[in-house]
Amino acid sequence: MTDDPAVTGNSSHPMRFERHIMSDSTVLPVIDLSDLDGDDTTRNALLDRLREATHEIGFFHLAGHGIDPALADELVAAAREFFALPEADKLAIENIRSPHFRGYTRVGGERTQGYVDWREQLDIGPERDAVAGIDPDRPWEVLHGPNLWPEQVPRLRELACAGSTRPVTSDAGCSARGPNPSVPPPITSRRPSPIPIRC
Repeated sequence: MTDDPAVTGNSSHPMRFERHIMSDSTVLPVIDLSDLDGDDTTRNALLDRLREATHEIGFFHLAGHGIDPALADELVAAAREFFALPEADKLAIENIRSPHFRGYTRVGGERTQGYVDWREQLDIGPERDAVAGIDPDRPWEVLHGPNLWPEQVPRLRELACAGSTRPVTSDAGCSARGPNPSVPPPITSRRPSPIPIRC
């Protein structure tokens, strides 16, 4: 138990955020990524389901991604190998070392709506060059850049990059946030989709 007022509910605490009441659904939502290849109505329905799953449920099963199950199994095994490393080895690629928010985050190292996230994660995305001179009208470009990879598990990079080459016609992560001028518009050119690895 904690007596941290940001966690216990003291509404006068400056770090207090309203706790979002999640759905009481017992059904695991399925998000079929292949719907991104459909018409506008199909894509918009997918984005609505994705928004509902992430905001109301908190997680979902991703289908239709086109990744070979054998490759996915190898990637999961490599991710487990990474997460089994000593803490010092994982911290060598801690995301605070990346201006693109890529890399490892330790257990308790992140907060969502003011609450500690009790998981560790490795954030990776498409391998890209960093954007020089970020345009203030395109602030999301700070996220474009190289990943941080663990030297102790070299196959992790190979497997993650092999699985991130499925072309998609929209950027669900950006579009799912709704109309917001600070969020990038949907991408209509074909590009590799990122694969976040979370434990």
